[in-house]
Amino acid sequence: MIIVTGGAGFIGSRIIKKLNTGTDSGFRTKDIVIVDDLTNGDKIQNLRDLEFEDYIDKDNFVEILSVLAKNDMVEAVYHLGAETSTTCNDGKYLMKNNYQFTCNIMNICATEKVNLTYASSAAVYGNGKCDDSDQIASSFSDKFDNYQPNNMYALSKLQADKYSRGLMHGGKAKIMGVRYFNVHSDGEFEQHKEGMKSATAWMKEQLENDGEITLFEGSENFKRDFIHIDEAVNKTINIMDICKSGVYNIGTGKARSFVDMAKEVGGEDVKIKYVPMPEEISKHYQKFTQSNNWLYSSVN
Repeated sequence: MIIVTGGAGFIGSRIIKKLNTGTDSGFRTKDIVIVDDLTNGDKIQNLRDLEFEDYIDKDNFVEILSVLAKNDMVEAVYHLGAETSTTCNDGKYLMKNNYQFTCNIMNICATEKVNLTYASSAAVYGNGKCDDSDQIASSFSDKFDNYQPNNMYALSKLQADKYSRGLMHGGKAKIMGVRYFNVHSDGEFEQHKEGMKSATAWMKEQLENDGEITLFEGSENFKRDFIHIDEAVNKTINIMDICKSGVYNIGTGKARSFVDMAKEVGGEDVKIKYVPMPEEISKHYQKFTQSNNWLYSSVN
């Protein structure tokens, strides 16, 4: 079986859909177990088009994974479940939910020889440059994690990356972290995310509801590496299939401004309203992100 944590979420549900319908290599399966927290019942819409065998609540997952893995019942794990709010300032919760929970999964997969791909984030780079070109060839060195995150969410992801390095040496299971840049969509599978929807999703909603898009002042200079959900899914699955252990970027290699994205959503003449950025947001805001590669192009 293949296990997908966060399987009712934005990226996780689309990973499962791709596994159902067929990957680039021609592989397809419905022998999938979803792990999630369905307290938010709105996630049901992300499950409707999926084929899967079973569901495990997140609170019981680590113990069940240990049993399943010991009995050679798990082929691979996509660990995509996490608290994704970059504005969450509850450090204890984030380190327990994003860091320690991920470490527990890593330990089991490494011990029981189960291949694991887990979600990291481009947020780990903070305001520093993404210049980890050597990571494309699979690196274990801590020098690739020497960043200063802007917020607790980013710190929880960076610490998981650092922990993963120690399990990559000579292991019979592959452990691969994927640092997602700004994954976006039209919002169809993001309704449960509320204030954390992707840029094009909330821009589309604003345009439909208000006839205009609201951006922070200076947004013509705030640039991110925006990657469409379909491309992010394909790259994630290909990394699981063909890459060595390592921590990889998932982006396009091109930074685009929020103004550019607004024009993509609403056209060149779209009405844009500019507002000041709240001080609380500005403290933790990344003004520029850009992946340095297209991944796995030179990986054996």
